[in-house]
Amino acid sequence: LVPFGALEVICLIVNVLLLGLVCYLGCRLAGLDRSESVLPVMVFTAVGTWSEPVYTTFAYGQINLLLLALILWDFTLPETSRLRGVGTGIAAGWKVTPTILIIYLLLTRRFRAAATSALTFLATIGLSGVVDWHDTWRYWTHYLFQLSRVGHVENPVNQTLRGLAVRS
Repeated sequence: LVPFGALEVICLIVNVLLLGLVCYLGCRLAGLDRSESVLPVMVFTAVGTWSEPVYTTFAYGQINLLLLALILWDFTLPETSRLRGVGTGIAAGWKVTPTILIIYLLLTRRFRAAATSALTFLATIGLSGVVDWHDTWRYWTHYLFQLSRVGHVENPVNQTLRGLAVRS
């Protein structure tokens, strides 16, 4: 319903706003309050747009900044919040890489957040199974382990351990 050119502009604007949010949440983790973080957020957002991970997120239309915003939001919640772990679990459900943070939460003895993350992650799998059981099953039993789908191992863009071993 939206022309492709307009959709590109909308996605770029949303990603820049997400980058600003990520920078703000990072400042919160560093202990800065809202008034102290205005200038750093502006500088980090401007500089961050030129960094390789952000630039490729813009270029390829990826959701990496959204995932990072979910995870940082999660990690900036108060320790007592019942929502702690939900953002990480949703991020892991969209892209498997953030599941490593569940192990991090266990190692740092944040057991409730780890359990919440794991249960939220499993809920996203369940929800995708309700939407399309066949493709969900195929992904988790076949495609997840098909390493060739992330690209040629010798390409520097391939950031898997196998890609690192081949390039070393």
